[in-house]
Amino acid sequence: MFSDEKFTALKKRFAEVKKHYLSMIDEKRNVAAKTVISKGCMYNVLPFENEQHGYKVNGKIIPAPIMRDDCYIYRLDENGRVILMENMSEFLKIPTYFSLYTYFEDYIEHIYGDNSAPYRAEWAYRESGTVKKILCCAAKSCSVNLLEYEDSVLMGIRFFTDSGQPFNLQFLYDANGALQAIFRIWPKGQKATIYSTAKINYKALGLRLFAETEQAVSAFLKEHDGEHFTRFALDCYTGHGYVSLCFDTDLSEQYKDSPADWAHCDFASLPLVEFPLDDEQIAKVKKTAIKVAGDLLKSEAFRTLAQDGAFRILVFDHNELLCEKP
Repeated sequence: MFSDEKFTALKKRFAEVKKHYLSMIDEKRNVAAKTVISKGCMYNVLPFENEQHGYKVNGKIIPAPIMRDDCYIYRLDENGRVILMENMSEFLKIPTYFSLYTYFEDYIEHIYGDNSAPYRAEWAYRESGTVKKILCCAAKSCSVNLLEYEDSVLMGIRFFTDSGQPFNLQFLYDANGALQAIFRIWPKGQKATIYSTAKINYKALGLRLFAETEQAVSAFLKEHDGEHFTRFALDCYTGHGYVSLCFDTDLSEQYKDSPADWAHCDFASLPLVEFPLDDEQIAKVKKTAIKVAGDLLKSEAFRTLAQDGAFRILVFDHNELLCEKP
C-alpha cells in the first residue's frame, strides 16, 4: 500500500516542497484573486477537514486580521477556490500555520505546515468530483485515508498508517442531514467524540462538577487528616475535557505559576465535557467553574478550611489564574 507508484511520487514531491515551501506561500499570495479574513473557520476544501480537528465552520468575515488563534486569512483563486489558508497566532502575532491547495484534474494537493517548514503533503483523489482517497506523506510516517459514502453522504473514513496504528472515523448526521458528530474508533473498540454540535446544560454541568468535587475533596481530606491546607485549585483543561483538583500546604508565595508545583498535585481528575468546545462554550465553562468555586467555599467539605482567613480557592485554566476566592 505504501510502496506503490503514487506514494513514491508523493514522497518525491514532499522532498521538493521542503526546498521551496516559503516561496510557495508567497506565490499563492501573489496569484490570489481575492482575500477573505475571518474570525473562525470559513471553508472546507477537503471533506470536513476542519470538523475532523474539532472546529466548527461558522466563521464571520472581519475587515482586518486580529491577533487571535481563531483568525484566518483565506486566499482564493479566480474560480473562488481556496489556494492558501493562513492561521494567525495570538502568541507570535503573525500568521503561523498554513494550508496550501493546488487543484488538478483528478486530485487536490494539500500542503500543511508552520511558518518555517511543511509538516505533511497530501494528495486527495477525486471520482466524479468526490474525494474518495487521500494519500499523506509526513516527515516520519505515511497514511492512506479511504472515504466511505452512502448516497453521496460521507459516513466514515478508514485510516491506515505505515506505523501499524489504524483507526476509523464515523460521521453522524441529524434528521435534516446536517453533521452532528464525528467519532474516532480504534480497533479494540475505544471510542472518542472529536466533534459535536451538542448543547451544554451549564446548570447541570455546575451541579455535577460541584457534587463530584465535594466528594473527591472529602475523601482526600479524610486521608490527610491533620494536615494544614492553605489553598485549593480547580485547574480546568477545557481543551482536553477534564478538571484537575490540587491542594497546597504552603502559602509562602501568594501565587505559583502552576498548581503542578503544589504539595498535592492532581489528586483527582474529573470529567468536564467529552467533546471539543468552541470559544463561546469555553467561556461559559470557565464561568461555570468560577461559580462552582464560590459555592464550594460554603460547602461542608470546605467549611473548616474556610474558617482560616489564609485559605483560598483558585480557578485556573491551563495554569492561567481565572479567579481567587475569597
